[in-house]
Amino acid sequence: MELHHLRCAVVIADLGSFTAAADALHLTQPTLSYAMARLERELGAKLFERTPSGARLTDAGKAFLDPARRSLLEAENARVAVEAVTGVLTGQLRAIGIRHAIVETARLLARFHQRHPGVAILLAEPTSDADVMDAVRVGRCDVGIVRSQEVDGDLPSVPAGSRQLVVIFSEATAPRQKILRLDELGAMPQVAPLPGTAARQEFDDFWRNSPTKPPIGAECSNEDGVVELVRAGLGAAFMSRARAEDIRTGGVVIREVRHPGDDLSAIRRPAASPAVEAFFSLLGEEAH
Repeated sequence: MELHHLRCAVVIADLGSFTAAADALHLTQPTLSYAMARLERELGAKLFERTPSGARLTDAGKAFLDPARRSLLEAENARVAVEAVTGVLTGQLRAIGIRHAIVETARLLARFHQRHPGVAILLAEPTSDADVMDAVRVGRCDVGIVRSQEVDGDLPSVPAGSRQLVVIFSEATAPRQKILRLDELGAMPQVAPLPGTAARQEFDDFWRNSPTKPPIGAECSNEDGVVELVRAGLGAAFMSRARAEDIRTGGVVIREVRHPGDDLSAIRRPAASPAVEAFFSLLGEEAH
């Protein structure tokens, strides 16, 4: 089996489509289809079923996927190990973070890049704690940034700073006091994430044990949309301090909230590339 064929299969599985995979790999669809046909002939089994909605893994494909990911990771580790002899760390670092700590995640990666500019940084779409851990566990990403209290025991972790929550209001609706208690905030309309999303589940969990549950003034899961709804006066919204301080739009003000915030942790799989080890080493130095 050729590494190129393994990489093609993994990208098809991740993107769920031959068309999308061909675009991502900069291949024509006939070239990609030929590569898969060769791989399937060698394995003696079909890996994908083509459907009107895309490509779906067969049972054989599901059995093949994780070993293929591990093979690609080990090949990358071998290449990086040889290059590391020159004293310059190369390769890539595939990272993913939770939705409400995207700024904190990006800043960690920026500090890593300053030390190791030869490592390519790939940052996946931010998501929930559980999805971040799944992405790291199956090898779609090398490192993940999650809330420390959510880390599963099978994933090595190190402290990665903290996420401090604030609340944004429109200038017209912002309370005069600079620091709010949760019971005060619970009496004010909120811009909540859309129902059925991981962000909404986090929002509902946050307020579940509160004696005061806020009225919902609007629902939106796009952060830029949330800012505009807040600015229009439809409600307040939680946001990490790092992200709120980056907002450059008139009519929005920040208020503190009496909440301890969240400690963050970086997670990885037990077997890690030199780039991952270097990232964890940097975080370890900063923790001390």
